[in-house]
Amino acid sequence: MKHVISTQLEESQNHCRQSFSVRYRPATFSRPAGLGWLRKSRQTMKSRLPRGAWLVMALGAMGLTAFSAQAAKPVALAVVEKVQNAPVTWYSGTVRSQQEARLSMETTGRLTRLVEFGQTVKQGQVMAEVNADALALELKIAKVAAKRAQAVVSHQETELVRLDKLATRRNISETEQATARHELSISRIALENARLEVDLIEEKLARTRLVAPFDGTVNDVFKSGGEYVNQGEALIHLVNTRLQEIRLQVPIAVTEKLTTGTALKVVAGDQPLTASLNTKSAGADLRSRLIEMRLHPENASLTVGQPVRIAIPGQFAEDSVLVPRDAVISQAGGTALFVASKGDDDKTTVREVPVNVLYSLDGKVAVKGEIGIGKQVVVRGASGLTDGQQVEVMSGS
Repeated sequence: MKHVISTQLEESQNHCRQSFSVRYRPATFSRPAGLGWLRKSRQTMKSRLPRGAWLVMALGAMGLTAFSAQAAKPVALAVVEKVQNAPVTWYSGTVRSQQEARLSMETTGRLTRLVEFGQTVKQGQVMAEVNADALALELKIAKVAAKRAQAVVSHQETELVRLDKLATRRNISETEQATARHELSISRIALENARLEVDLIEEKLARTRLVAPFDGTVNDVFKSGGEYVNQGEALIHLVNTRLQEIRLQVPIAVTEKLTTGTALKVVAGDQPLTASLNTKSAGADLRSRLIEMRLHPENASLTVGQPVRIAIPGQFAEDSVLVPRDAVISQAGGTALFVASKGDDDKTTVREVPVNVLYSLDGKVAVKGEIGIGKQVVVRGASGLTDGQQVEVMSGS
């Protein structure tokens, strides 16, 4: 039966082609074409065409309609991701030492000893010293005076003991005994004063030496050996390169979102590292309206004075997902994307989902809408798609 129908269709198609090629020519109208004449022409054409030709034309039209309905648009897909990083703003900072000081001499004199630039010193090590010959002589004189005062006190103590014995026998008056006690008290005061003078000169002598208050490296020396230095004049800049911190100034609104211990991303040259917020100033600068923050770098080898960049999160969006930038399309009613899903018949269709774009980050955008993490969205071929349209996933996507 199928063979007979196919044979009849082929004969009808051949007959149709011959009818169109032989019997019909382009018409030239020599009179006005009215509606009556148009109806008559249609009836004439129908009467001259075989019934098989009309059957072939109807079947061809149905085939074209079915092909257009089954055609699926090729698209590329991408997976919806969770927002891992919030948008950040980069601020400039500087690596500083937690221990650095400009040291000066506490006395005036000529420098007889001085450390060199770049020298490493330990806490308590002598870094500079001025000529202390005069103070050394003063110390000797003070010690001699203290010995003399000690001798006077010793003699008067012995004399007072003798007078006390005589007083028990009533061989001396009470006035002589009281005078001896008074002179002994004055001598003891003189001895104490002499000892204090020795301590004072020793203190001055100690100030002729400048010792390191902490372990560090000599970052600068402002005088040379043999020069005369005044009391309080800056002499050495000492820096502890092991205790480092990062200092930066940021707006007040930024610090409100940060708490002590917050980990921040830092880039020093080409070296990425992590630093935690250690402390921040209690108030903003009156001129710049900025607050100073100090960060503690973790496991980093930095140089004091080195510039760094710190990434501080700006806004934090809740219930948002991350999709490629090409997945979002602009429409008259706003922005949307197409979510692809496969049905029970293994055919992939798309569903239009309106979204709000929150921010852009590294070629992707964070959006908020009715879309879950792990879903697949159209990133290529989204233009011209309609809700519920069937698509064909391109290989490699």
